[in-house]
Amino acid sequence: MAEKLLTDILYKVINKTKADKPTLTEYWILITTKPDKLDRRVIRQGVKVSNVKPPKLLNSMCFYVDTRSGGLRNEWILPIDFGGAMDHLLGEEECSYIYDNEIAPYLK
Repeated sequence: MAEKLLTDILYKVINKTKADKPTLTEYWILITTKPDKLDRRVIRQGVKVSNVKPPKLLNSMCFYVDTRSGGLRNEWILPIDFGGAMDHLLGEEECSYIYDNEIAPYLK
């Protein structure tokens, strides 16, 4: 499930970038996550495309895309830092998280 979701995100972002910026030959895709401010069980996701390598952030995945060679390379996948969200859930019998699959207006 997670692999399919990630593949779908990357596919949509690469195709949208190719259509919107056809002259961009290499770029990075940064996917970030963070708990929702109102409901800490909901995890929000965001996607950003950049022509410069972004800094490493907790809760992020970064992929390098080279359109000349058709390459896609994983730069990093860093763990999520739930911080207070995990403290809030301690003691609950069932700890489940809801993922917000409407990841960004960029993909619409």
